[in-house]
Amino acid sequence: MKDVKIDPSPLSVFRFLGVATITLIHYSTNTGKLYSLFSSTAIGDAIIGFFYVLSGFGLFLTYHKQGTINLRRYFIKRTIRILPFYYMALFMMALILTVSGHFSFTGFFLSFFCIQTWFPNYQHTMNSPAWFVANLMFFYCIFPLIFSGIKKGTPDPGKLIFGSVLLWIFTLIILNILLSVYPETYSSFIETFPLAHFCSFYLGICGAYYVKANEIKNHLISNIKSPWYTAFLFLLFFLVALTLYHQGETIGFLKIKPFGVGMTLYSPLVLLMIINLSTARNYVIKIFSLRFFCLLGTISYPLYIFQKPVYGIYDYFIAKQIKMSPGAEFIFFLALFMVIASVLTIMEKYTLKSVFKTT
Repeated sequence: MKDVKIDPSPLSVFRFLGVATITLIHYSTNTGKLYSLFSSTAIGDAIIGFFYVLSGFGLFLTYHKQGTINLRRYFIKRTIRILPFYYMALFMMALILTVSGHFSFTGFFLSFFCIQTWFPNYQHTMNSPAWFVANLMFFYCIFPLIFSGIKKGTPDPGKLIFGSVLLWIFTLIILNILLSVYPETYSSFIETFPLAHFCSFYLGICGAYYVKANEIKNHLISNIKSPWYTAFLFLLFFLVALTLYHQGETIGFLKIKPFGVGMTLYSPLVLLMIINLSTARNYVIKIFSLRFFCLLGTISYPLYIFQKPVYGIYDYFIAKQIKMSPGAEFIFFLALFMVIASVLTIMEKYTLKSVFKTT
């Protein structure tokens, strides 16, 4: 069977758009501006699911190519990639919260060790978007065990991905039961709990294994080169967006509670989109693979992790001095934020180069 060439570069622009959308949702929530357009967090929930699926998908592809995982190098690379910006944002928020009189030592301690999502009422105490990163660090820690098990066991790709879908269904059922039994005061803890999102990360791993095992049919491989595939792709995006916008009706039909279940509800569809975008070969995909869009993807992480401290500084020093319409002000804030994120990314790149050069 024809080998499937996987190119994840088209996903960079979607990574950036996802973070920009989450920033807009948080901006709208904090300011009350533009809130009528983003009164539902359904889109943000699905984007979080997208990032977890993409993380599992990308990790497996990376280490499948290498064949084995050198644990020392693996943890150094994961730590360097995630924690420097994580701690910078954490200490910025600690300073802001200390000045405002809302600092929590317990929240800081738990956040410092990336375990705030394991304890009720602490997942948003410091830098609230960081709960996603804390869960990701846990998934990174257990990934070598999963990877080793798959490599040694060489399970049937179809059965493995079917099992991951069963795990996803089981997670949805458990979440639905928990959110029905416990009061809404615990819903935030349940929604951000690491095991509530493991199914999305695992779906990404199994999806990558499925693709690398050449289980995609030949007719699909040939069709993704067709211009008709591009039309199908955009139709799929439209249907996803429409479903997310009307999530209340959707989850009502599925008898699922309208809470953060949306973070895992769309994971299989997200996996399908990731597989299609990374294996398709047409002019739209080539546009998404342009260097400019790849560069946007590189600043997506600092955009995400610094959104709260940067907004806090912006709101205190700048927002009160300017008068713009809500839409124009957000564009100004995002542009300024992108410049800051780009500078931080460049500083990180050259700092790491100099550190590794001297060691």
